[in-house]
Amino acid sequence: MLLPDPFIKAVEAYAKPVEDEAARKNILDHHLNSTPLFSYASAIEHYQTIKGKEILSSGCSSGGFVSMFLEKGATRAYGVETDPALVNLARLRFAGTEWESQVQIDSCSGEVLPYPDDTFDIISSLHVMEHTQDNGLYLSEIFRVLKPGGILFLEIPNRYFRKEQHTQIPYIHYLPMRFRKWVTGCITKTFLAQKVTPGFLHRLNLMTNLHFPSPAQLMDMVSALSSHYDLKMEDAFYHIPGKANFRQEITPYLIGPHKKMNSFRMVVRKLENKAIKPVKTGEDTHAQWQKLTGYNSYQEALDSCPSEVLKQAVRKHLKPMEGQREYDNTLFSYIDYSRFVQWSKEIEPYFSFPGKRILSSGCGTGGCLYAFLEKGAEHASGIEVESHLVDFAKLRFEDSEFANQVDIRLYSGGTLPYDNESFDLVYSMHVLEHTEDNEEYLREHLRVLKPGGLLFLEVPNRYFVLEQHVHLRYIHWLSKQWRNRLIPVFLSPPFTWLLSEDRRNRMRGMIDFNLPSPAQLMDLMEELKEDYPLEREDAFFHNPSKLKFKPTRFPYLVGKQRKQLSFRIIFKKRPGD
Repeated sequence: MLLPDPFIKAVEAYAKPVEDEAARKNILDHHLNSTPLFSYASAIEHYQTIKGKEILSSGCSSGGFVSMFLEKGATRAYGVETDPALVNLARLRFAGTEWESQVQIDSCSGEVLPYPDDTFDIISSLHVMEHTQDNGLYLSEIFRVLKPGGILFLEIPNRYFRKEQHTQIPYIHYLPMRFRKWVTGCITKTFLAQKVTPGFLHRLNLMTNLHFPSPAQLMDMVSALSSHYDLKMEDAFYHIPGKANFRQEITPYLIGPHKKMNSFRMVVRKLENKAIKPVKTGEDTHAQWQKLTGYNSYQEALDSCPSEVLKQAVRKHLKPMEGQREYDNTLFSYIDYSRFVQWSKEIEPYFSFPGKRILSSGCGTGGCLYAFLEKGAEHASGIEVESHLVDFAKLRFEDSEFANQVDIRLYSGGTLPYDNESFDLVYSMHVLEHTEDNEEYLREHLRVLKPGGLLFLEVPNRYFVLEQHVHLRYIHWLSKQWRNRLIPVFLSPPFTWLLSEDRRNRMRGMIDFNLPSPAQLMDLMEELKEDYPLEREDAFFHNPSKLKFKPTRFPYLVGKQRKQLSFRIIFKKRPGD
């Protein structure tokens, strides 16, 4: 295939920032020369004909694998990739070519594929699985979208091989992830960092979060999935690309000839004529995404945002995060408003939006305000303590049909900048725990609530095992005094080397954190009844990801309530008192 000039120029621009000349040449060769990939096509055709088939390349990079399949006669070729820069390159590779109509490149994680069941005849995954967060979920999603009779052609680095193949450091991939992070932190935060190139440091940081399954573990995963899908192992062997194979029993031991093979290849066929119930986790994850957002992928959700100026501003703000694991989720959380559409639906059993005035406390980038106005609210006000979020929220409405119906203000705490009894609904989702004084916060929000108005409030469930901002176990069970002593320790060497910048910022935000337990919050609301005529509409433990409501009265650290992420209360300010 003759590569388009815009693609070649984009690849050159992509490689230009790399200072090391040899590394830059390797990048150019990797993206511009697809000839070495054809050996994979030949290997795949040993098990399944490519011509006339629909094929998915999981982790398609800049589209070289997709191009290879099309040249071999595939009817249609798809690619998924998480790196936005590579997605852009892959799309440029085919823009304006004869194959443009036969290609679809999607930006999404391999754990949640935006395709219906039984879509593809062939799925290739070449040195991608180790980069995923959940190896088992990644495989289950692949088999969900694979047609009966289709094959998965998968290759991963051989964990038994002496050298880690991204960094060439001996034995570091033998270590559990926790210890790998400690070792890489030592390298990147000490004088050793001065002795290596920036490209090596990038590969080192990339390797830190890899989930390396051993060949034996991978075989066990496929065996477990066979209880949900009718799978046949066509082949499995240790492999040196272009040189040799080692086909003997897949052993879980770190001895033997297989240690000399740098890769492990597996070919699995999903058999026909046997109805198997889909894997629950993969099916639920994809269904939840569609149910909660109405979109099939992150990219589709991002494309649905009508404000181009907002998207440009957010991408500029997040530029330092590009390439980090948190980038896609952070970008999505700033731009998306679909989750607020779901939350607005959960408010409707208690409240009618048309013609009402609403206050969102901690409005973020204004997604909730947009959802409320779409539901028919007359006016939506938002307060936020972070200035850049206020700027983004205002940009969201700059050219919107709702521009004259919003009021977004920077708020520094204390007295709210509104008159008494101004709003029909006060909405506060996961904000109370960030305030200095829970009681004063609630008093101010009840002051601006109209008689007959509704307070809709949700906080993280303090009984849940994980603290939901930093994902550390039990730290939120401690008193504020002890948390304030412990967190600075985690923010100091050597622990800080194990944390990303995003995780460190989240931990700083937990200093002076005031997270009431559900029982404490209910007691506080009872005290406030002495000054405000309040009537409880509902109170329950809640798991947003599963949309399950688990009412319970138990204030203890045992029982089903520990499995619920959040605690939600709805109180009405009685009219006429």
